[in-house]
Amino acid sequence: MQIIANETPRWSIDWSNKTFITEKNVGSVIDLVVDWIEYFDFTVSCRKVILSDAPTLSIKMDYYDTIV
Repeated sequence: MQIIANETPRWSIDWSNKTFITEKNVGSVIDLVVDWIEYFDFTVSCRKVILSDAPTLSIKMDYYDTIV
């Protein structure tokens, strides 16, 4: 089990993109911060993070690579 802290998932932050890819598989999300506000409305599937709203400036994520 490893904690991945402060990762910026890949793909463009362009006001319309709602799907991002993480470096490692996501087991458990610690927190997800979108535009400097903690975000709760998302779905995770392996390495894919799907948001209900697209970020305009930034996205950062802390997570475990295995289920906790």
